[in-house]
Amino acid sequence: MKFVLPLFFLLQVSFAYSQCLKSIDFSSWRQQGNLTQGSWIISNNNRTITQTENLKTTFYVGQNEYINTNITGTIRVNDTDDDDYVGFVFGYNNPISTTDNHDYWLFAWKKGTQQDYVDGQYILINGGYSLIRVEGSFPENEIDKAIWTHTQDSRFTIVDKKWGNQYGWESYKEHTFQLKLTPSRVQIYIDGEVIFDVRDCFRSGKFGFFNYSQEAVEYSNFNYTVLSDFSAQNTCVNHDFSSIIDNPLCGESSNFASYEWNFGDGTVSTQKLPTHVYSKAGEYTVTLVVADAEGC
Repeated sequence: MKFVLPLFFLLQVSFAYSQCLKSIDFSSWRQQGNLTQGSWIISNNNRTITQTENLKTTFYVGQNEYINTNITGTIRVNDTDDDDYVGFVFGYNNPISTTDNHDYWLFAWKKGTQQDYVDGQYILINGGYSLIRVEGSFPENEIDKAIWTHTQDSRFTIVDKKWGNQYGWESYKEHTFQLKLTPSRVQIYIDGEVIFDVRDCFRSGKFGFFNYSQEAVEYSNFNYTVLSDFSAQNTCVNHDFSSIIDNPLCGESSNFASYEWNFGDGTVSTQKLPTHVYSKAGEYTVTLVVADAEGC
């Protein structure tokens, strides 16, 4: 990430970048939640996961926790008979194995809108995108009903949405997805288009894939790079340049193993939050390269 120091002052917020793109092997991932729902098959040298059954809520989750991360991959539904939910979870902490406790952010994507008869009345089940915060206890099959009907309560909050058949997934099309996640912001892209851009407080957690009542869903090409917001305060000649990487209001610290700052005037630093004094006015490009514990 780069920004320019004008004659006297600087103020800009952007992203730092990492030195690699890391591909993920799905062999260590595990099905979580109700294990009777869903059937997940790994193929393509552990680079593809396919969910094959038309059942209720099912998750397939990695073992690593992610924050300050840019995640990319593809979603493809090899089916024309159904039109239900696919998607992913992030900040995932529960359910691990079978438990009533749920704690994650859910990106749910439905192909088409339909009516369904629930609890004695017809209700509309909307096609399109939903970003949902799930946090609380859901006894028995309550989570299935909450996800299917999108009924909000203190445990199930629809943070943002884009509903309508024009936003639905397409059968037999390989859709790309991208998740940019920092402690204070999440951005979700589908096929290169920004779907959601939400500022909130996000904790680290696992990433995984999600299905509800949709078979033949293929998730593939999962990669990540590390990512971070950083900002710089106004600065003048012969005054300290300083930066902020973490959002103190969210209480989540950057998990990087190394920092490489280049201040654009021949000086560098490996500190997390360095200060620097520019002796001459001018334009300077400041670069930050970060790496996680795996060198990415």
